[in-house]
Formats: sequence, structure tokens, C-alpha cells
Amino acid sequence: MANPIIEAYKILQEKIRHDNMRLYLELLESKVSTVKAKSIQELSKQKVEITHMHEMLNDNSPNVRISALKYLEKMGKLDCDLLKSLFKDISPLIRKEAVKLYLSLGCEDFKELFPFAKDPDFKVRFQLVSSFIEFYPEDIDKIKDKFKDDPNPQIKVLLNITDNISEIILSEEIPLSLKKLILKRYFESNDSVTVYNTFTEIYNNSLKEMKLIIIKYIAGLPCEISKNFFTKNIDEEDDIEILFELVNRGKKICGNDIVQDWVIDKFINSDLPKIKNFGFRLAMEKDDMNYVDYARTLLDVVEDDLLNGAVNYLLYFLDYTLLEKVPEFLESLSIKRKNYALQIIKKLKAEQFLVEVSKIAENKQYPINLRKNALNILKILKANSFWETPFNIIRDENESGTLKLTALTTLLKLNPEVVPNVLE
Repeated sequence: MANPIIEAYKILQEKIRHDNMRLYLELLESKVSTVKAKSIQELSKQKVEITHMHEMLNDNSPNVRISALKYLEKMGKLDCDLLKSLFKDISPLIRKEAVKLYLSLGCEDFKELFPFAKDPDFKVRFQLVSSFIEFYPEDIDKIKDKFKDDPNPQIKVLLNITDNISEIILSEEIPLSLKKLILKRYFESNDSVTVYNTFTEIYNNSLKEMKLIIIKYIAGLPCEISKNFFTKNIDEEDDIEILFELVNRGKKICGNDIVQDWVIDKFINSDLPKIKNFGFRLAMEKDDMNYVDYARTLLDVVEDDLLNGAVNYLLYFLDYTLLEKVPEFLESLSIKRKNYALQIIKKLKAEQFLVEVSKIAENKQYPINLRKNALNILKILKANSFWETPFNIIRDENESGTLKLTALTTLLKLNPEVVPNVLE
């Protein structure tokens, strides 16, 4: 027997989807190019079949043409001949995308691409080289001679990234965007040990910005290879932002063993909200209650972002003193503080605030996510007497589809008997 809750959810979901897609199908005929492009993008997300999308590749607007091209890519309706027909498009954005898709699709008639070596737009020429390295690295010599007179030094660097990657990455003359691409290609085309040895050498001679990038790549290696890098540099690093990146990336692959108590203390005492909040999270993961009193003092700070870690930390240890702050947070003009209030109400099951929670769910001036959080609290706390709140949201034609779906799951919990009425 079908689950009535699942069936009701599917019915409303399909109704919302059908109404939205019908609107976007109508807007395909709009004379406003931005509207037409947006409609194509939305239809693409839902994978709605559009039989005449190929015609959109001839639209006057490049935005419409690129949206149509990406739609056809997502729907698996591209082929080599179709992409060839776009090689002479007046828009460099279309030419650039066509080159990338041609090679990613496995089209091997390379001679069709050779004219792009003289394309007037640098980004198109760069895309040709970049895509060759990504999809046909063994055939890169087939286009090298085509670029021997190219005026842009970035292309020459890209064509010769195997020469001396350390020298290229440490050079002050190479733009950061190109360095990132070279690192990515090197990471993808070499074994873990080679990458580790090369990248640690670069790291030891790099400035802060490059170190942050290198840490990300070394975190993509197995723990047995990279653990020594993280433990050594965590112990030696003085810059708190680099230390944050080392700990954050390192613990994801090697676990909490690499996180020492002094690191947590340093993070929690930082003035940077992101790092302070991360410190509280680390303390929670170690069940460390040493910061309860300090976290309580942060509940009175002016800056919203400094509250996040403290509230979550205190909630983790079920600190009921948080209830004293709920009225203040609910009355605040800050949406973040209202969300903190909802978190406290939900975790501590504070049913005395259900009227305020219901009002948040009903208020159309509030962001959708805040209202969804309020609806979920009504559901979790089984606030049956507030069933009209989700009921009215579902019946309102002007409400968001995603909010209606949340309202439906709430209504099914609070008063399932009225669900058939609301879906009529």
C-alpha cells in the first residue's frame, strides 16, 4: 500500500513543478533576451524536453545562444557536427564553449580546431590549449607548432608546464589564475607521491596566498602520504589563517588526531568569526566543556557572526541558560539572530515560544529559509493547534513552491485529515 504522506508530497511537488514549467515554456517566446535565457536555464534544471531548442542557437542574443548550448549539453543532444557549426559564431563566449565541448565529447577531427590558434580572442585560444591538455594530453604536440608565434606568454607557459613547475608557480610574472590551472593539471596527471614531493617543495618557498592553494591540493592526497605535512606545519605555523586551513583540511582526511588542544584554544580566542566558530566546533567534537562560561559571554556581542559558534557550542551541551536570550533574539531586526532563536527553541524543545514560531512561518517579509525552519519546528514539536499555519501557506497561490512543500510535510504531521482539501 502506498504511503499517503509520500503520495501527498509527490502530488504537490508535481503540481508546483507543472505550474512553474508551464510559465517558463510560455516565456520562451519572450522578446526580452534575458527572460528567454533565464527560462532556458530553468527548463534545463528540470530536464524538460524542448524539441525546438536547436533553433535557439540562431537567436540574436549570445546569452540565449549560450543557454541553449548548455541545455543541449545537459540533455545529451550535442554531436560533433553541431559543435562545428558554432565554430564561427560571432560571440567568443560561444566559440570558447564549443571548443571545450568538442574535445570533451571525444571529437577527434583536430584539424577543425586548428584555426582557433589564430582566434582574435585570447580566451578562445587559451581554452583550446587548456582543453587539449585536459582531454588529449598525449596529442598536445599536434597543436604546439600552431602557437609558436602566439603573442601571449600565458599560452606558452601552459604548453610547457612540464618543464619546471616549481619555477613557474614561484614566478612573480605568471598570473595567479594560470598558476591555479597549472597546479590542477599537474595534480590530475601525476601520481600521489610525485605530487606530494613537488607541492611540498613549492609550499616551503611560497608566500601566503600560494600556500593556501597548495594546502587544498595536498589535502586531496591519501592521509598516509600527507599526514606528516599537516602535523609538521600545524606545529610550526604562526599565521592563524594558514593554521586554520591546515587544521580544517588536515582533519578531514586524517581525523581529529591531528588537532591539539592549543590549536582549539588559539582559534576560540581569535577575533575572526570564521576561525572562532571553527574553534568551538572542534571543542564540541572533543566534548571539551572548558569554554562554556566564555561562550555565554559572547551571547551579548553586537556582531552576529560571532554568535554562531557560541550558540551551537552551548546547544551541544544543552545549556538551558540560552532560553533567556530567545525573546531578545526573536525581537531583533537581525535574521541571523531570529535563526539562532529558532535553533534554541528546536534543540531545547521550548514550546513556550510556539506562537512566535508560527508568526515567523506566516510572515512573508522573512526569507524562505527562516520560514521553513519555523515550519519544521512546528512539525518537530508536534504543535497540532497551529495546523492552520502550514494549511494557509499551501493554499496561497503567491507562496514559494519550496515553502509549500515544507508546509505540506508539517501539515501531514499536525493534521493529516485536511490534506486532501488543500490539494484540491
